[in-house]
Amino acid sequence: MSNQLKGNVLIVEDNLVIALDAQEMLLELGAQSVHLASSNAEALEILDRHGIQYAMLDIRLGDGTSEDIAARLTDQHIPFLFASGFETLSKLRDRYPSAEAIEKPFTRDALEGALLRLFPDANDVKA
Repeated sequence: MSNQLKGNVLIVEDNLVIALDAQEMLLELGAQSVHLASSNAEALEILDRHGIQYAMLDIRLGDGTSEDIAARLTDQHIPFLFASGFETLSKLRDRYPSAEAIEKPFTRDALEGALLRLFPDANDVKA
């Protein structure tokens, strides 16, 4: 398993079913722990309290968007991907060129592919 995919992961998603599915997938792909946040405030608290290696963000949340989280992750050089069903992925890629994006609903294979693009040296992602 690639060391790049191990460690602490942040999921910012306001739909609990999607968040739990993503958590299970990320654990299968090598994450050691996955922290769930359904709002910007929760996400910022997790970022302050835990060493996060990478993150997955839903762009639209009940309390706005996750763009503040994306900006902070960018400033801290923490890799992340967007999982979006509302924003067009090309707009997200234009605003955050180092981020990856997948369309919701996504499969484990789609998530794995996005992680391989986010971490190109992680050749052995499959669990």
